[in-house]
Amino acid sequence: MTIKMNQEKTETNAGGKTTPFKPEYCEQAFNYCSLGASEKQLAQFFGIDEKELIDWKIKYPKFQKAIKRGEIMADASIASSLYRRGIGYSQKEMKVVQCEGKPIAIEVEKHHPPDVQACIFWLSNRQPKLWGNVTGAESESSGDID
Repeated sequence: MTIKMNQEKTETNAGGKTTPFKPEYCEQAFNYCSLGASEKQLAQFFGIDEKELIDWKIKYPKFQKAIKRGEIMADASIASSLYRRGIGYSQKEMKVVQCEGKPIAIEVEKHHPPDVQACIFWLSNRQPKLWGNVTGAESESSGDID
């Protein structure tokens, strides 16, 4: 991703230290956030405090968009993994076996069955009205027999 800016800007943080914003920070922020970095970690990565990171996001909309895109990508990756755990999946993997005293690598397909906890987590968060946990106090029934 190439981002062109008219000129390099200079920011001053609370301590008076000058930290220049560079256009390549947009791509770096996207990459780091797509790996799951928090904004606190991102500020540390750039050697600035969190207040200055907020200032950069306000002053440089492309930087803010890069952070948001990275966060969305990381969340989507986790959601995809959770979904796969919930429905079950198969994957190929290498296994070493002995054949006539010699190790041989063979490809096998390993099946991972659906994970009930992943299903419950997914459904209770995606459809809380239908699948949310119901406590005794929230139950429509009072327990009385009519």
